[in-house]
Amino acid sequence: MNTALNPFLTVLLLSAVWMIVCMARIYDYLRRRGEKVSFLWLRWRFFDYLNRYRRITTAEYGRPGTLYYQFIASAALALLCALTFVLVLLSRR
Repeated sequence: MNTALNPFLTVLLLSAVWMIVCMARIYDYLRRRGEKVSFLWLRWRFFDYLNRYRRITTAEYGRPGTLYYQFIASAALALLCALTFVLVLLSRR
């Protein structure tokens, strides 16, 4: 593998890990607030949980919580790095 692609792959993996951390923290936040959430269905219903987190924190603080923005930013960064990684690989063919 080309060493020029290693930074993209590293950032992709780190942002994916941070997305998982944000998912777990949002799950814990909702669980502590008394919301009904299932850890087994976390992967399939996460966007519903993310919406609930945004709605609850907006009602409490007047804006979405920081975990909402962290998740969105890490997802966007992971997507951007993945697309760049694929485009660079395809251009080298």
